[in-house]
Amino acid sequence: MKKLSFILIAILLATLGTWYFWPEYGDSYSEQQRQLWNQRRGLMHPLCIESYDNEGIIKPDTSGLKLFSGLKIRRYEQAQHVVKQSIKIDKALQQQQFQLRNQLAPSCSFVVNKQGNEQELPQEGLSSVQLKEQIKQGDTTAPLTYLLRISAQNEYRNPALNSWMGFQNARQHLMQAAQYGSRTAPFLLRYLETMRDTAATYDRKAYYATSTPFQTPKVPIFHGLESMPGYQEFHQELLQGNYEDFAVLECIIPEQDKDVLKRDIYNHLLSLSKKGDLQAQRHLVRMILEMFEQVPFRKDNAIREVHTAAANAIGRIPGFRNISYSLATGLVRLGIYTPEDSTEWAYYSEASQYAYRTARQGDLTCMYLWLRFGIETKDYFSQEEWENIFAFTHRLLETGYTPFIDYVSTHEAWPSLYQLIIRSYYPPASWEQIVQQCMSEQQKSVIEHPEDQFTYNLGYSDLGYAVSEFEKTFRSADPSTLHELEEWCDTCYRDGHLPALYAFARIYSQGIGVPKNPGKAYLLLKRALSEAIYYPNWTVYCDDNKDLLFRFGLVVNGATQFENSVKLQLISLVLDHSEFPGRDEQEAFQLANSMYHKFSGSPDDGPYLYVLGRIYEQGTGTPVDLRKALNYYKLSVLSKYPNTGCEKRYQKLVDEIGEEQEEDKASLQKSAVPSPSGD
Repeated sequence: MKKLSFILIAILLATLGTWYFWPEYGDSYSEQQRQLWNQRRGLMHPLCIESYDNEGIIKPDTSGLKLFSGLKIRRYEQAQHVVKQSIKIDKALQQQQFQLRNQLAPSCSFVVNKQGNEQELPQEGLSSVQLKEQIKQGDTTAPLTYLLRISAQNEYRNPALNSWMGFQNARQHLMQAAQYGSRTAPFLLRYLETMRDTAATYDRKAYYATSTPFQTPKVPIFHGLESMPGYQEFHQELLQGNYEDFAVLECIIPEQDKDVLKRDIYNHLLSLSKKGDLQAQRHLVRMILEMFEQVPFRKDNAIREVHTAAANAIGRIPGFRNISYSLATGLVRLGIYTPEDSTEWAYYSEASQYAYRTARQGDLTCMYLWLRFGIETKDYFSQEEWENIFAFTHRLLETGYTPFIDYVSTHEAWPSLYQLIIRSYYPPASWEQIVQQCMSEQQKSVIEHPEDQFTYNLGYSDLGYAVSEFEKTFRSADPSTLHELEEWCDTCYRDGHLPALYAFARIYSQGIGVPKNPGKAYLLLKRALSEAIYYPNWTVYCDDNKDLLFRFGLVVNGATQFENSVKLQLISLVLDHSEFPGRDEQEAFQLANSMYHKFSGSPDDGPYLYVLGRIYEQGTGTPVDLRKALNYYKLSVLSKYPNTGCEKRYQKLVDEIGEEQEEDKASLQKSAVPSPSGD
């Protein structure tokens, strides 16, 4: 018996010794790269890594670093020193990776299947062509899957308010899903239309008058989700793991309702996942991680949540409420409160773990989500996890999983961790060949497929794409085909196709490929205005090289609410043309009255000040008042972002009437109002 005991003890000691002295990393190229990446990721907690810059170097989050790096970092200067040291070490490790890659890296042997194997792929992995075919065949979930695909491409958020195309796509595909028998699509459709109609009834001018300067205010909207008829039935469907419906709701639901509903569904799926329910795990992963395609995870929110949790705990102690904020920082630095105390980070981390477990069992969607989002939570890669990064990549490309192929072909200004790992592992030329194979064909001419013109690449800031494409079409059109284009314009007018109306109005106002016709442009813009009131949060972004407003004789820098942009164009037509059918000076003055904008010294003040100045300079719908016009121009001239049109007209009026007295910027701002009303 003693002999047996000695043998067992010897075996145990030998095992422990082997485990302790056995090197953590092997000598292979892959293992050396894994070691370097673990050193880079171990520089700080993943929550403290804001991102990586375009050269692949770490960008620490200073506020997170101050909280989670221990008591030694108390002041901003100390945090900055740690940041600089971390960046220096990260650069050195990256150089080692590149040297290793240049000496030992294997070439890429991945096979890209652009066609996609429909038998192997889940529905969310199919190409757009395959999804459209399933929609034609009457598949119940295909319309919603396709809607989520184009929503992710265009980054639509709250499409009922933000985007004409977002609303049209959402309504069209929800109607199709309802027609094919979806039990939840009718509720989602009713909710979408209710929000849209409610948004049009708000007094935006009053809301903007009280908004915070230098912020783009969002118009309050209907958010009574639980009060909608059919909510209880819809909620039960979500609890059963109906992911597509939840994801569509995430795209359209306001923030007020989102968190409560999300936590409810999350906790339900989490409880099932912990019991080993694989389907619940898959739904949980998609619910958390796939939504990052719509809105990236905000690490700063998670950091604030940890600090707030600590402050709330201290605030419950009598007498400590007034100093809870400063004491909370100490609790976090001591490690009593950690990143795991953030609900958002806990969601993210747990979903990433379930994504990996499910991916190991062959789930393609979880492979994609883990590679794109899940590995961002890692500060250490095990040998199995490291090898699976490349195994999952091979499998996704081989089967033709469309979202992953699109992701690989995307060149991002701020590369993801996955992209950096791949670039550091394979020779640049070898990986670039894979990227080229993943790239899709360029869009065909708008005239060949006009019905697809507004399906892609029309998010918040891409209205300029529509305008430029229409302009190119009209400039290059054969004169004999112009009547077809004009018929197309008439169709868009009847349908209320908002981006097309906007583009056609510019074409006719400037005579791009057609004779100038300010009367028709005015008519098109009035039709556009009747639609624009439903999208109060849709913003037109402008810069010197892409002036989306009509040519006021000014340069635009900044952002303008779309509804205001249409009004500015209508007023501009009246100001620039002495006569055309339908011209109405009084209507132009009323439009100026109805614009909602708060002067804040931002670049987008310029168009408003320019138009208001010209109204009083020319006496459009109101008596001529050169002094008032001069003040509007001067307010722009004195601002940090002077408008070129205002500068020219200001100098012209000064030469004509002079200035009785110098007025400072503050007094001018006090006298300026968002519109001529009240003057």
